[in-house]
Amino acid sequence: MSDGVNKPPSASSLPVPVLIADSNPSVLDRLPLLLKSAIPGIALSLCSSHSYAMHSLTIARYQVVVCRVQFAEAENFLLLKQHRAFQSFVPFIVIAEAQDRALAKCALEQGVEDIIVWPLLKGQLEESLREAMWLYQMRVTIAHRRQTLDTLRSWEAIPAGQKPPFDRMYERLLLPKQTLRVYQRTIQRIETNLKDLTDMADECEKRARTRAIEHLDFLGRGR
Repeated sequence: MSDGVNKPPSASSLPVPVLIADSNPSVLDRLPLLLKSAIPGIALSLCSSHSYAMHSLTIARYQVVVCRVQFAEAENFLLLKQHRAFQSFVPFIVIAEAQDRALAKCALEQGVEDIIVWPLLKGQLEESLREAMWLYQMRVTIAHRRQTLDTLRSWEAIPAGQKPPFDRMYERLLLPKQTLRVYQRTIQRIETNLKDLTDMADECEKRARTRAIEHLDFLGRGR
């Protein structure tokens, strides 16, 4: 695995990169039209094959992956494993039709964040994508907060005469006249912020899973 693989990316702004992988031309035609009108600043990459989707996950960064459930399940969930290895912060959503319920259930058990029903239910696409984008941002922020906290804790433990200088990021984080009390207060603030962010991310994941289970039940009724 190369350097930088699966490390938390920098905080992102527009455009919002989203990967859509599906072999159904109707999906590849309709989803971009709906998403570009509903979510300004979204930048879509479209894949029509499993192999191209695998390749795309290794060469570009995304905030959300939307994938045909058959692609996710192929070769013992190889695409999902590739996603976990290279971009685990990124929410993974599968698209499923009524006849795909068993596959969608397996994908949910493998850890996908959400299920989109095809043909689309009213409002579900925008809701799922907006929640996934929000979850991605929280995961990235949490990862960076943890890195900052680890650096502060490790620096604080070094004897005063042996402390190396902070790099620029941590110099901006702390006050000009640093004291042990300042460091401790900073650590406490980050710990509190981390707990709040983690609670928010947990709630977002719970909502997505509840929605996915509802969509799974809908697929069962539609058979």
